[in-house]
Amino acid sequence: MPGLGDMRARILREVQRDGITADVDNAILTAIQEHRNERFWFNESSASAALSGSVTTLAVPSGFLQMDRLELSASASGQVTYALRGPVPFEDVRDSVNNAVTSTGDPETFAVKCDTLYFYIPPKDNYNVTYFYLKELPEISAAASS
Repeated sequence: MPGLGDMRARILREVQRDGITADVDNAILTAIQEHRNERFWFNESSASAALSGSVTTLAVPSGFLQMDRLELSASASGQVTYALRGPVPFEDVRDSVNNAVTSTGDPETFAVKCDTLYFYIPPKDNYNVTYFYLKELPEISAAASS
């Protein structure tokens, strides 16, 4: 993927006008800001984490914007990987957590709230978690050289 400097150079070469470097930089930065939540091949990502038994929350991956799919597989038993249903409304999961659910099992659903994933049913075992998500693009400033 081209950097800011590459994009700037290409636009200036194609426009062939002097004195518009700052305007080109501002236009590029505005376009990135305007489209930062849209799906492109370069802002789709995946990550992995470990979920311990009886733990009902995990932090979302860095730069997280939107969860596409969340898969679990039991670390000890080599259980087949399966997708969780969700994200469901946070209130659905929160109500079950606040009601002090004591039973555990294979988590079935998840919700996302305040950069945290909430799982229901509380896990009975340790699980490997795989996230497929839309990620935030890194901040770019007009002073960037590339």
